[in-house]
Amino acid sequence: MTSLRGPEAHAPRWSPDSKDIVFHANVDGAQDLYVVSAAGGAPRRLTHGPGNNMWASWSHDGEWIYFASNRTGQYQCWRVLAAGGEAVQITKGGGYGGFESADGRFLYYPRSYMSGVIWRVPVAGGEEAPVDEAVATLRGPANYVVAREGIYTASSENLHRGFRLQLYRFATGKIEVLATIGQPLGRGGMSLSPDARWLLFTDSARQHGDLMLVENFR
Repeated sequence: MTSLRGPEAHAPRWSPDSKDIVFHANVDGAQDLYVVSAAGGAPRRLTHGPGNNMWASWSHDGEWIYFASNRTGQYQCWRVLAAGGEAVQITKGGGYGGFESADGRFLYYPRSYMSGVIWRVPVAGGEEAPVDEAVATLRGPANYVVAREGIYTASSENLHRGFRLQLYRFATGKIEVLATIGQPLGRGGMSLSPDARWLLFTDSARQHGDLMLVENFR
């Protein structure tokens, strides 16, 4: 899809109509957003200016792209028209990327890069508030999914032994444990299939080390 000749392309996301893909890459000294046609062609740069711009996601109507940027000195959630234009700041208390609710009214996002509680804010502007202290990202700002029925997240007391896949239901305000996964959770993010039957996640390669004693060493 891309031939950037050196820079790495990160966090690709399909547009709702499957015609375009947004991603971020450091081409000239900072991370910026790019959009490339799924049919091929040269990527179109979407963000400009100071700071890093990354972790993009689409609005459900495909008109906007949400992303994280530290252009003001602190990472906040922003959005920009998919066709291009001036970016609009969404949060003021900190934020990384974020995903739009199914009805397009709210943006859900973490304030921490690694692990942290998920917050929400009205897309049109308003109060920023945590969803629930137990609803949080784990090992990365994209390790959660905002679906129509609720928010899928992971939790673990020992990451080396795996994690619990859980769902916070909007209707009840309660968390359900859906499965226990015996693999370490990676940082690549989660994605839910359109029919909500399958959830994708990345695992973390297990690294082991042993101490060796060499007898009669010379």
